[in-house]
Amino acid sequence: MTFCGRFYTLGESGRKVARTAKSRGQGTQSPEGRARFFVVGPSCGSDVFSKLWRCVMSTKSFTVTCACLALFLNGLSPQSSLAYERHLSYLYESLVLPKGAMEVELWTTPRLMRDHYFVRFDERIEFEVGLGKNLQTAFYLNMRGQAETSDDGMKKKFEFRGVSSEWKWQITNPVSNFIGSSLYGEITWMPHEIELEGKIILDKWIGRVLLAYNLVGEFEIEAEQEKGKELEWEKAGIIENILGVSIRLADSVHVGLEVLNKNKLSEGKLDYSALFVGPNVFLSSGRM
Repeated sequence: MTFCGRFYTLGESGRKVARTAKSRGQGTQSPEGRARFFVVGPSCGSDVFSKLWRCVMSTKSFTVTCACLALFLNGLSPQSSLAYERHLSYLYESLVLPKGAMEVELWTTPRLMRDHYFVRFDERIEFEVGLGKNLQTAFYLNMRGQAETSDDGMKKKFEFRGVSSEWKWQITNPVSNFIGSSLYGEITWMPHEIELEGKIILDKWIGRVLLAYNLVGEFEIEAEQEKGKELEWEKAGIIENILGVSIRLADSVHVGLEVLNKNKLSEGKLDYSALFVGPNVFLSSGRM
């Protein structure tokens, strides 16, 4: 379950872009900003390969993503959503923030229970800014807190999970072009690990329906050392296929479905493959 608080300001250049988008039918909201709340509902894993039960189902992974409380700070408006608002959970959409627009996101993801008491909170603090020319960037701080029972008693830990730099370039628009597309890159640097992630983002608005697809590739290098042995670097890769749909029932209400296929490779071999399916719900509101 992920909770996300979003704090947003457009800036003058961002408001000009929003007015242009509104005039072209790409967004119907007044370009002054708005309060937003969106929730993405439960996703459940299924057994795909032999190791999936051990790797996924043994954690009783019942993933519920709730992204909530988006407060846009620059003059709130009760009208419908901007074109570049995010309507999906795991999926990224192709549109980027306009030049001068800034956003702060606070993410909390609890992971609860296995075959024993286990509680973990993954935290991300993100600052995002639109650079213009269809480009945006973001900076993250990542943290994690965990508690679980063991034969030696309760074990608790809190760790800094490094910093991340994200870059996203929009190539085509999902409304004015045949299909929307973007390229996305992110690097995460931890004291003992480096992660490189890339995404190909495709989406399309067809009337009230948003269709989206992400192809995700991730490469991880982690430093490991056993007592009395030399330092070793372990490599792993992740490939994800994510497909989703969101249907606008009203200007402030969207519902849909997302499907995520996650595959992890270690030492050139498939470690596990997992399938997650679940609904999403997007709600937006006016002044809060």
